[in-house]
Amino acid sequence: MSMIESAVSELKLAGFPDDEIGVMRQILTLFFNTWDSGGSVWAMAPVLQRCIAGKCLTPLTGADSEWMDVSDASGGRGPVRQNVRCSTVFSDETGRCYDIDTPGRPTITFPYMPTEIGVSSPVIEIDL
Repeated sequence: MSMIESAVSELKLAGFPDDEIGVMRQILTLFFNTWDSGGSVWAMAPVLQRCIAGKCLTPLTGADSEWMDVSDASGGRGPVRQNVRCSTVFSDETGRCYDIDTPGRPTITFPYMPTEIGVSSPVIEIDL
């Protein structure tokens, strides 16, 4: 059984609808048509995973060009910036930078390379 056939079988067992299985088949076909050897798949799979997760491929520098102002969406907590290269990295009103994917949100310094490569869910914070 090919890698693609195996993936399709797993998707069916997991209950994915046919249209989503078809899309995944197309993605895997393109991927394996381009990177078809064990060595290239090994090298490119993590790159694909980081791209899908919206993570950077090289360390963030903290340069001004890497940030966008998201203060309007911050609920009035003051100036907040979000990193344009890695959407889970923020700078708060004090200038402290942190990655919401890191438990406890410790302060980060630059250059910074996120280690978490899972796809993040939206974060909803409610002040009570």
